[in-house]
Amino acid sequence: MKKLSVLMLSLVMTFGAMAQNFSLVKGEKTFEQKAIEYAKQKKSGVHHQAPKTNPSVAITVNDIQAATVNATFTPSENVVKYYFCGTETGMIEDLVEFYAMFGMEMTVAEYVTYVAQDSATAELTVDVEGFTPNTASSIYVSALLNDGTYEVVTADFTTASIGGPGAAALTINVYDIAETSAFISITPNDQSAYYGLILTTQEELDGLGYNNDSIIAFFNGTEYQKYYFDLDEEMPGLDPSTTYLVFAMAFNVDGVASELYQIPFTTLSYGGEGLAEVAMTVSNPTASSFDVSFVPNNQTNYYYYIIADQSFYNELNLSSTDDVVAWAQANQEKNFGELEGTVGDLDMGTEYICYAIPFNANNELGTVATATISTLTLGGTGVAEVEIIVENVTTTTFDVAFEMNEETAYYYYLIAEESILEQYGLTTQEAILEYFAQNGEKSYENLGGTISDCANGSLMKVYTFAYNGNNELGTVNLVELVMGEGVVGLNDVMTNVDVNIYPNPASNFINVSSLSIIDRVQITNVLGQVVMVKEIGANGANINIENLESGNYFVTIYSNEGVATKKLLVK
Repeated sequence: MKKLSVLMLSLVMTFGAMAQNFSLVKGEKTFEQKAIEYAKQKKSGVHHQAPKTNPSVAITVNDIQAATVNATFTPSENVVKYYFCGTETGMIEDLVEFYAMFGMEMTVAEYVTYVAQDSATAELTVDVEGFTPNTASSIYVSALLNDGTYEVVTADFTTASIGGPGAAALTINVYDIAETSAFISITPNDQSAYYGLILTTQEELDGLGYNNDSIIAFFNGTEYQKYYFDLDEEMPGLDPSTTYLVFAMAFNVDGVASELYQIPFTTLSYGGEGLAEVAMTVSNPTASSFDVSFVPNNQTNYYYYIIADQSFYNELNLSSTDDVVAWAQANQEKNFGELEGTVGDLDMGTEYICYAIPFNANNELGTVATATISTLTLGGTGVAEVEIIVENVTTTTFDVAFEMNEETAYYYYLIAEESILEQYGLTTQEAILEYFAQNGEKSYENLGGTISDCANGSLMKVYTFAYNGNNELGTVNLVELVMGEGVVGLNDVMTNVDVNIYPNPASNFINVSSLSIIDRVQITNVLGQVVMVKEIGANGANINIENLESGNYFVTIYSNEGVATKKLLVK
């Protein structure tokens, strides 16, 4: 089954693994990039709490290198699991502060848990990565204790230096140059403390008004990605038939710069002067996706593609092929070479119109290819419902499964701690539906899995919102559970089923009756464990419950008209 996701704080990032950015021309930064930039600029480094006398996880720093630190983690007996990562001292605290400014509250423990390099349950000796040379740094540990709380432990140190006071120098090689990519290899000498790198074109430089003096000034500043070690990377996403310029400059430990290195190279060409064509194939439609592939002929230099439903073309008044071509040239990116993949997150039962618009090496329009494909329609026209099954509740984990009825075409689900829902203002059904409209991912199949790392004693809520084949909202189901205790709330779901259970409370037996034929009755405890299943095949039955212990139970009645769930108290 697909893995289920939990709405905690939607801030899961790859810490210390930001994508390499060689370009001088900087586009709009992502929210995560802005956060890390804020933290790097602030560099407070003073947020740590005083070292704990008896930390939950003892951190022993064994060996400090420039980019890695070997450490041993020794958890105490009350630690269930711990997570660790490494970065500049104070970085995580500043990141947490940055997110708080945008209303996204989290703790240092939560952040460390989400961005951890790894986790463990026993003593572990490992190389912690992600450090910068000659920098005040810290190892962060977030320990989940057996009472469900988290404790943060840190170890501070300064990473080793690299480079020397002599002349910094670089060896640069650009190789394996293709139409849309090339590889670059840079080796700093032993006197280099760090270096900067830019990949650009003369057109970009002219647009910025930059010359070599401007680039030298840029490298003498601080607002760029610094590199410290050998680099051997692919530079993807290049344009064919384009001359690029690689600029680099190294600095020694005293900040003395090397010469400005400038390496030009030209990418290979696609296409010819003949008729450009692209073979476009659409296939394998589902309710929310289909596959598409584009195969240009040897005369095609580049091409655009558009995949949209009719409403898109209507809204933009794209009523002819010429309109479509003009819009694509003005708004779409050029594509080079073969492409294939899956187009997802589509509307069910909708026709999509696809265009491939090729040009040859002389920028002459070739043959415009078109194709249409419709996504599938699922479900029926009746009341859609997705049953929520919660089992095996512990202090930090529980199992959950979603089962669709035959009328269900798709559904949304939400698994979240009550406090998180309150933080995001998701306290009503209307607010949650609005959230799904903007952020939700439709599910088209039964799902199940284990939800982990919940806080002991926290109130978790599990919702399903089911829709039928007419996109009509059916039954909204909700299960509430307290970690360490079990299911404490289950909405009474009734779908054209009139059910009676009596007596309630009961001690020895219960009577179950309905106007519909009851197929079977299932009784579960508050932990979600099935304690009894009885086949009925009639409108009612007398069920012996003498062997059930006193407490709360849930009785689920399956009939030919639907499913109903009632609470039962056994004395």
